[in-house]
Amino acid sequence: VIEAMAYTTPMVERPIPTMTYAVDQCRPKCNAVPASERTETCKRFVRAFQLQDEICASIAHLTVEEVAIQRKGVTLQDLVADDSYVKNCSKYILCNELTNSRIGFVGNDIVKLSRPEVAAKIPTLHPISEPIVQLARLGAKEFVVLLANAMYLQMRKQDAASLIVVHELYAQLIHGENKWLHFSEQLDDTTSSLTGLDCKFAMATVGVKSARAMYRNRDQRQPSPWLKKTTSSAFLLDSMEIFANMLVKLRPESPMGYWNLGYLAHESVAKRNWHGLRGAAECLIQMKKCMEAADAIDDDFMKAAARIEAALCLCLGGEGMVGYTLQVGGVKSSTQVRRKFHIPIEEQLADPHFHFQTYAEDPRVQEATIRKETERMKRAVPQTTLEPGETVLVPRWTVLRFWNEAMEAYDSLETWGHHFFVYGEVMGWDSVSNYLHSTAHYEQGRYGECLNDGQGFPGDRDRGFETSLCYVCRKSETDDEGCKLQKCARCKQVTYCSRECQLKDWESGHKKLCKSLAKDKGRHM
Repeated sequence: VIEAMAYTTPMVERPIPTMTYAVDQCRPKCNAVPASERTETCKRFVRAFQLQDEICASIAHLTVEEVAIQRKGVTLQDLVADDSYVKNCSKYILCNELTNSRIGFVGNDIVKLSRPEVAAKIPTLHPISEPIVQLARLGAKEFVVLLANAMYLQMRKQDAASLIVVHELYAQLIHGENKWLHFSEQLDDTTSSLTGLDCKFAMATVGVKSARAMYRNRDQRQPSPWLKKTTSSAFLLDSMEIFANMLVKLRPESPMGYWNLGYLAHESVAKRNWHGLRGAAECLIQMKKCMEAADAIDDDFMKAAARIEAALCLCLGGEGMVGYTLQVGGVKSSTQVRRKFHIPIEEQLADPHFHFQTYAEDPRVQEATIRKETERMKRAVPQTTLEPGETVLVPRWTVLRFWNEAMEAYDSLETWGHHFFVYGEVMGWDSVSNYLHSTAHYEQGRYGECLNDGQGFPGDRDRGFETSLCYVCRKSETDDEGCKLQKCARCKQVTYCSRECQLKDWESGHKKLCKSLAKDKGRHM
């Protein structure tokens, strides 16, 4: 039975944050929060700032010029032999892991750390599915040093170089763990309590981040001193998928793997030809897992971000709720069924435990619904196919609850100046906010209609790397040659690549939402 759980709390309104971040502002605000009032997220940042201070204190006597002289001719073996350097690399890894790489080092302190120019010595960026060792065999300390350098390169927006190093580390791990790479035996006091699990998880984290950054920014995929040829979207999606699944396998209690698998589901609509409803359903599953993991470890950022993305997936039909009318006993009655958009029809037919989730006030209508759905499955109609008279439904009260819960975590981040990251890294803020405003007149518990009839995901993620897409066909100016996007002249909220796509969206639903979206844009401004 699909339960109609009414949620009566009004929508929590928050202005769009200014997309600026200053470490010198975040740090004192974070430290100023009384210890008894710090959330787990705040505590992790305080610890990261302490690690920063320890690194900076250990190299404070050096000047950048002195380090530049020392760096000439330095080898990986030279750096590994320096216990102080290895310890600083280990602290740098822990610092980034505590904050998910969302803080940077103040001033020039971090550039004082000598770095081996390894990326340029790795001849090829091999597909992640074909890991090939290209450097000499690495021990655990060499692994730590190169991992810290990959993190540094990623932080400096040199993502291609970072990904090359991470792919090499992955190949060393696949072929060499427990052969020449022994974390338990080779890590010691100089690695600041890092474990093999820490190293592998951090490697997968920086790998998925670098691959995502290259995927979003076509310029970083072009040939360079590190890349011999252009890297394709499919290549980078494969890297993201393997690293995201690795994160889940290594630490199922962490939200990071589920977050990135949700991102993959979103991108699979445009790049792997998934149906939009399938993408929304799969993304919703991953974001719910991300929410649960974030709640368990009290990660305010992921608690907010995952809920906004889950709410967007609901707006796009990810819950799988379909409504239609049936005529039973000469009377037309409304009915609902939940379809599993993310599971192929063949798998559902082969599942002996499969059952329909339906809801209708009249038991006879419910029985008729089950008969219709059974007949549909016998005809092998894909779950994402909507037949005449069927409408994808959105549980508005759940969207509202997710939004309000997200704003609660968002407010916690705002107390120490870290809230803007949520808006910067999610895709659903504008769409979910607009949807709730446009349906504010609905009665409590009432279902709304799907935003775009399952065509895909609107809006953009990661506003620090703005990459607009056509709302209908998902073309982008960065990926599709000759594509020129223009915003709707009235609401300024959606973009199209052509007049044909604009008309198609107008007839499929934008006509109903355009006026309210325009008003909401003015409200935010």
